[in-house]
Amino acid sequence: LAHKPPTPGLPYPLNIPKPINRRGELVMRLKWHGHSCFEVAGNVKILMDPHDGESIGLVPPRTAPDIVLVSHDHHDHNAVSIAKGKPVVVKWAGEHSENGVKILGVETCHDEMDGAKRGKNVAYVFTMDGVRFAHMGDLGHVPTDAQAAQIGKVDILMVPVGGLYTVDAKGALDTIAKIRPRVAVPMHYKFGGLKFGIAPLSNFTNKLPVGVAVREVGSEIDFEAEDLPASIEYWVFDL
Repeated sequence: LAHKPPTPGLPYPLNIPKPINRRGELVMRLKWHGHSCFEVAGNVKILMDPHDGESIGLVPPRTAPDIVLVSHDHHDHNAVSIAKGKPVVVKWAGEHSENGVKILGVETCHDEMDGAKRGKNVAYVFTMDGVRFAHMGDLGHVPTDAQAAQIGKVDILMVPVGGLYTVDAKGALDTIAKIRPRVAVPMHYKFGGLKFGIAPLSNFTNKLPVGVAVREVGSEIDFEAEDLPASIEYWVFDL
């Protein structure tokens, strides 16, 4: 299903065709643009927590989404201006319906002090083509039982692991254990030229249980709902 990504370090072209399988059917593509910035593409393209690249030491995303989700107004998560076209921007907790996609924003905090230190954070949950995604933004604490109940059943969970500004490796694992996704995707960790002094991915992967499935997927992966594992698997992205 995978289609060859552009050469690392070069901008992504905007005219990449929608992902299809060998039967010519539309599938979904999950792509990482570094840090906490992901996009999900199918019938609709959703971009999550865009950064501008330059200010944080990475290559800027180059994409034309239909919807942009912003977890909080810090510069490494709210660079909506990099998105081409005229996407709908969602920046608040609550229920939203955009381009045929129902989106739930769950209010959480950017710290363990009820937002007193870094403010609020919105975790977004949405379903596309039978797959339920959750992007936790800059989650600063393990979700409460009430927040986990709001988030509900999740197929693919994107969760920060780098600590300092977010949950660390242990907090991420506790979050994963509480939400119990089929696929967990670590994000917001030190790599490449990233200017933040957060922990590297290895701090997280070294704490994973022995024998757990870890899949290195490159910068993007194409999949269908039926491809998802029955028991938890970790997808590790790279640029």
